[in-house]
Amino acid sequence: MLGATGVVVLVAVLGARRVRVDFSVEQFFLPSGPEREAFDAYRHTFPREDAQVTLFWQDARPPGIVLYRDMERAARLFEEAGLEDVRWIGNALVAESEGDAGLSLVPLLDSITTDNVVAARLARHRDDPLLRGFLWDAGQHVFALHGYLAPEQNHDAGRRAVEETLTERLAALRVQSAHLVLGGLPIARSRAPKLLARDLNVLAAAAVAISGVVLLYFLRHPLQVVLLLASVAPAYLCTVGLMGVLGKPISVLTSFIPVVVLVVGMSDAVHLVAEFRRRLAAAEPAADAVTHTFATLAVPCFYTSLTTAIGFGTLAGTGIGMVMDFGLFTALAILLTYSFTSTLLPVLLSFVRPRAFDDCGLSAPWIRRLVAAGVAQLRRRRRTVALSLGSLSVAGLILGLGLRVNTLLIDDINRRAAIMRDIRWIESRGFGLFQLVIHVKAGGAEPLHRPEALAWMNGVRDFMRSDPLVLSAFAPADLITPLAHAFDDTGGNEGVITSTEEAAQLLLLVEMADRGVVRSLYAQPEGEAQVIATVRDAGSVELQPFLDRVDAYLNAHPFPDGTAGPTGTVIMIQAFTARLLRNLVPSVALAMILICACVMWMFRSVRLGLLAILPNLIPLAVLLGAMRLGAFDLKPSTILVFSVAFGIAVDNSIHLLGRFLSATTQTPAVEAALEEALQAAGPALVMNTVVVVAGFAVLLASSFQVLLLIGLMTVVSAVAALAANLFVFPAIVAVAWRRAPARGALPRRLERVI
Repeated sequence: MLGATGVVVLVAVLGARRVRVDFSVEQFFLPSGPEREAFDAYRHTFPREDAQVTLFWQDARPPGIVLYRDMERAARLFEEAGLEDVRWIGNALVAESEGDAGLSLVPLLDSITTDNVVAARLARHRDDPLLRGFLWDAGQHVFALHGYLAPEQNHDAGRRAVEETLTERLAALRVQSAHLVLGGLPIARSRAPKLLARDLNVLAAAAVAISGVVLLYFLRHPLQVVLLLASVAPAYLCTVGLMGVLGKPISVLTSFIPVVVLVVGMSDAVHLVAEFRRRLAAAEPAADAVTHTFATLAVPCFYTSLTTAIGFGTLAGTGIGMVMDFGLFTALAILLTYSFTSTLLPVLLSFVRPRAFDDCGLSAPWIRRLVAAGVAQLRRRRRTVALSLGSLSVAGLILGLGLRVNTLLIDDINRRAAIMRDIRWIESRGFGLFQLVIHVKAGGAEPLHRPEALAWMNGVRDFMRSDPLVLSAFAPADLITPLAHAFDDTGGNEGVITSTEEAAQLLLLVEMADRGVVRSLYAQPEGEAQVIATVRDAGSVELQPFLDRVDAYLNAHPFPDGTAGPTGTVIMIQAFTARLLRNLVPSVALAMILICACVMWMFRSVRLGLLAILPNLIPLAVLLGAMRLGAFDLKPSTILVFSVAFGIAVDNSIHLLGRFLSATTQTPAVEAALEEALQAAGPALVMNTVVVVAGFAVLLASSFQVLLLIGLMTVVSAVAALAANLFVFPAIVAVAWRRAPARGALPRRLERVI
């Protein structure tokens, strides 16, 4: 057996070497659907929507030559890092009237001689519609320097290389008077995965260490702890190996599998070792103890693994690739853990001398008292305990009704993390990272720079600007409005574009000076344009109503002779979250139905299956109440916890009910059989709960709210599940068993199961 396991592990390691890590945000985009089609069409024409890197520069010094020179050094760093089309106050163009000679675009700072010249030129163009909100804030207290990733850089590795280069070199500038913040979607996409990877590496190691300490406390022998961990480790290696063979990357979600395998998958091993030790303590020979332990618990352990795997496997119903991979590979890892536990663990235990099990931590006084309390409630205050936990569940459900659904564009990162602090600082200065785009396409031969089309796009821009969620908005007309205003000085028409020919001449002037700035808003050859609004990351509870208002406006004011619709990263993330939430709730409900059916099949009884499920609704109700009291929102990450919580709770009930049914073959009295079941399975339930709590509690130190919530809520649900199974479940079984028709010996179909 050891040789076969070694071969399997070796093959798994070879496959695991082929696995790549991919934490890119594109995994959070829908793979298909109208939103994806619109986004792909838009990106084909405007590929820079998510490629902008920005340095925000707040300086205590007034604008002057020294500030200009320092920013010039930063601009060179952007260019050296490979960024294209670097834009800052040093190369910005502004419209100037030349009297009778007409108009021209000239550098904003073309003749820097004194600080006064810099200050005067900046003040003169402070309200330029194309520069305010792009190169400076409304009061010109914060300046921005932009660059764009080249197409060959705009991937996970390229973004990370640029971010690390700029972070290192900007730190070397040592501008004491300035507060510099490096931002942009490429920066957030680089830093968030690195933070997550660092958290997972540290926390996974901490989970292994803490779980080992807890197991050592219970088992009192280092070798036994090593054997337990060794029996589950191959399952994860095989899972990663299969991912490598299938070409599946380690994503944000699948990177969490090690903690699930370690803590949840090891519960069967805990029950097996606890039963093995109990038999040894009863002076049963070691070989017989191994045989009887696995003969007794093999079937219940299979069903506990199966129900947990079902909880994760139903996530495949979401239809979203990353979530499907997480659900299916986690389910596979759980089943592989059972396979290795039931085959490898008995072989490993056979190498341990029986006297190593003499000192049993499962007999600790506090564990005996806790189990004894469960036994005692069968004899007295049965209704009081059950009603108390029932009332707690009802209160949790009532509180849970007030939960709101809310997700952020950069979600689940702790608000105290540096990334989130930077985003809040950037937004407080009037800038933004997240763009809502109205993609406009001409429907005929008429160009989009005709006055009617420009006026329509200006209307959309002004509508979005009026919303408090919008930080800034730009339309193609902003490219030529400054020129039209400058033309007013020569007797023009107050900056209003009166003809297609006039707009074409002004666009040609801008394009001759800077083709890139025109292309950023208007692709004339393709007949496409975009109106861009940068928005706050205020959460879907505010963002979705804003998107609905934009849709209503577009429906009420359709674009003449063409099409126009919202798209961009904001739309893609919102669509992903909405579909995930929409599909997750049925997936969790399906998981509960399938788990219930599985338990019924295990015991060949609808009534027994319902008995096993009923107390396990208590942890879910407690979770809802805890989320409301903790001011947490419903989002994909919190809904995922319900699958984990329900699986853990049902596992305990399966073991306890299996022990009870086994005891009824020897003890006809219901209370006596329940007491025997609690005495046999209770210590292992407590031990397993402590392992789960200790393993998941380390996630409370994570910088990611998704991991923090999984840790906190799993701890809460595990404790609630233990209380339900020790104090409520026996009372329910006792009442239901007495009210059932009289029976003699246990039916043969149940004898085969237990």
